[in-house]
Amino acid sequence: MYRAKTDDEIWRLRMESEQLTPEAREQLEREMHNRGINSKNWKEDSLEDENSVAPKALRSSDRISLWFPSLRRFAATLNEWRRYRMRTGEWPTLSIMAYTIHAAFLLGWTGCLIWFGLSHNWSRTKFVVVFLPLLLIDILLEERIKRKIRLKELRIHRRKRAASAARPSG
Repeated sequence: MYRAKTDDEIWRLRMESEQLTPEAREQLEREMHNRGINSKNWKEDSLEDENSVAPKALRSSDRISLWFPSLRRFAATLNEWRRYRMRTGEWPTLSIMAYTIHAAFLLGWTGCLIWFGLSHNWSRTKFVVVFLPLLLIDILLEERIKRKIRLKELRIHRRKRAASAARPSG
């Protein structure tokens, strides 16, 4: 249920967990445990949010993300990369490369589709009928690929950590 959500979305849900059913709270706690998100970290973040200068409802970042939700997802992705770096000491290069390639691919095929539709006098309806299934396929594949890349990066990091722990010191 919570696997597809970003760490930031999980943290927000945790901060509002009193509104969840006991079963949903339990699943949320399990997902936080699986991701290595501990309560100390989210408490510090929630205190930071409460102590910020602008009230939540008036923050310009919230207003911008309301109009452009993809910016909110991009910010969440950046935060995930920063947290990974804080935990492991290195940037998640595979995720960053995959994100960049995907963004270029998405812009490219969207531009080509718009160009093709304009050059063949497609109506808006026809464009939407062609665009939405392609977008749905992209969204479904992106989540699977992103999850596999994250797992691979974690496996690589764990192997490096195990290898450095196995090396004799000195």
